[in-house]
Amino acid sequence: VGAPARVGLVAPIDVIVPPGNTGLDPSQTSFFQ
Repeated sequence: VGAPARVGLVAPIDVIVPPGNTGLDPSQTSFFQ
């Protein structure tokens, strides 16, 4: 259940990360991969 749940959250978060790249871009990208 954790796998599909994360995938759904990654979509919206990925879109919010680029515009708000204050230091979450590298952190979030590393977590997704």
